Amino acid sequence: MSQLAAKLKEAARPGVQPLGFKTHAAARAPALVLVARLSADNMPPATALEGADAVLIDINDLNAQAEQLRAAAKSLGQIPWGVMVNRADRGQTEQLKEAGCDFVAFPADEMLVGILKEEELGKVIIVPAALEDGLAAAINEISADAAIIQCEEEASLTVRSLLSILRLTDIIEIPVLVSLSPGSGQEEIEAMRQAGVAGIVLPLGQGHLATRIKELRQLVDTLPVERKTHPHKKAALLPVIGIEDEASLDEEP
Repeated sequence: MSQLAAKLKEAARPGVQPLGFKTHAAARAPALVLVARLSADNMPPATALEGADAVLIDINDLNAQAEQLRAAAKSLGQIPWGVMVNRADRGQTEQLKEAGCDFVAFPADEMLVGILKEEELGKVIIVPAALEDGLAAAINEISADAAIIQCEEEASLTVRSLLSILRLTDIIEIPVLVSLSPGSGQEEIEAMRQAGVAGIVLPLGQGHLATRIKELRQLVDTLPVERKTHPHKKAALLPVIGIEDEASLDEEP
């Protein structure tokens, strides 16, 4: 499982209240996974990206930008990163893995079907907010790890777009991210949490990048753990016994 897929899986879980008084033993699940979308042309150092859970790198041509991608990978350090590409063949996906790529995000229209057989890279399908119900339901039948709903063209999130997001998150069973505009703030981020998405993708420029990511991180971290649970995603949730509580059950009275 890719690192991004693991983070999304954890974020997509409904909040569970630990049993007993020693609740500090249970780690707080992330409210939303924060993905910074950047260009490969001028990748900042990892220190400027502190607070981002992952980085998505825009790539126009994998072959032509191979050197840029390798340089970008080195600058990111331990931050999980992936690429957004329209098409990649088997040779190119092998090069991505060698460079340390964690996931590939792609639109369905041009990506070759062979990507679905890839087991080492996370697979994130990009869909428009207006995607029809039948195609949205078909996503559940392929081996994608997550889906990104595109809404970044709107300067501010509209009610119509929110309704489209709610519709798709009710249909798509894998974790869903939403790509928002760079200027998105507290209202948009809170709406995404309430809509039941697992993460957000924000295109970010170089100007004041570190400050912007820090602001976004603070907004995400103040969100409540509880989240919307879709009817088809409901599961029996049992109280979690903390580590110290579990140990005490083994002690003789």
